[in-house]
Amino acid sequence: MRTACVSALALAAFAAAAGAWEGHAELTRESLRDVDWLDAVAALPVTTRSDRIELTNPGYAFASRGELPGQTVSARAVLETYVDEPDGGANGPDDSMLLSWQQTYLVPLGGSSSRRLLQTFHPAKSVHFPLSAITLGKAPERAGVYFRAARMAFDRGDPYWGFRYAACLLHYIQDAAEPFQSSESSTVFMLPGDNAPATAVVLANYHRVFQGWVERRLVDSAYGLVQPLRGTQADDYRHPDEAVETVAGQSREHGLSLFEACVRFFDRRFRRAELLSPRDTDLAQLEPEPAAQKLAREAREALRRSARATRGMLALIRPIIRERFLEPAAPRTNGRPGAP
Repeated sequence: MRTACVSALALAAFAAAAGAWEGHAELTRESLRDVDWLDAVAALPVTTRSDRIELTNPGYAFASRGELPGQTVSARAVLETYVDEPDGGANGPDDSMLLSWQQTYLVPLGGSSSRRLLQTFHPAKSVHFPLSAITLGKAPERAGVYFRAARMAFDRGDPYWGFRYAACLLHYIQDAAEPFQSSESSTVFMLPGDNAPATAVVLANYHRVFQGWVERRLVDSAYGLVQPLRGTQADDYRHPDEAVETVAGQSREHGLSLFEACVRFFDRRFRRAELLSPRDTDLAQLEPEPAAQKLAREAREALRRSARATRGMLALIRPIIRERFLEPAAPRTNGRPGAP
């Protein structure tokens, strides 16, 4: 077989971002850097998709990103390359569907309201804008969809698509680890008049600038943001939907301090009831230094939570992979063989 070297795609343009994090590929690469059993998985033969995913945009084709049938690619490369697939550009797998009346009340950062619905989770007991006292969003159920799809692909002997769907599964747990995707219960975003829809727009503005600022700092290797992603423990989960709910709950506990740090650091230009795109000067901002350090501490906490969740979700699916596709891991000089 020919071997295809599939590199992770360049990060999506900010205007099209819809998930909690911009750099899902970088998060995945660093979080799984020392998970040695991934390197023990035999090269994956690239195959043509033969199944269907429930509740998926009928116009999305799950196209490959350079590799062709008859070639092979590593499991690690597939995870890094396709972890951002649920965001899928302007018309991704979570877009262009009418699934719930809740879509009327969700402010999409990119894509469509169905994407926002499927990548969000706020439990009924939380306070969230623009609706409270109901469960808002379906991210746990969506994670379950991709877990089942990955399991069926591995069971039928198709590890390429097993890892493709596992990559999508990681996307939802990473989103849940970021408080903007899991908590909106902060009065710091409220405008005079207590207008709930306007508050949701203000939150979306700070969501955009925060994720863009974090991605820029990761690229710059600033504030030690990459360190929490490396060598961390894996969280322990029993089910994919439960995992997303658990991580979302952890994120909500840290939401207020992150939101306050965002408002303190970025100017109040974003406290407006209209969707705003961050300027390059916003993403490059490093002053005032004390406020930047506070925001970086909050970002490190969210990134650490994302890394633990990423490793935990992959550990949940590992038993399905082990029996048929996992070769004995060779010890590495600077690593932890078999790390979850």
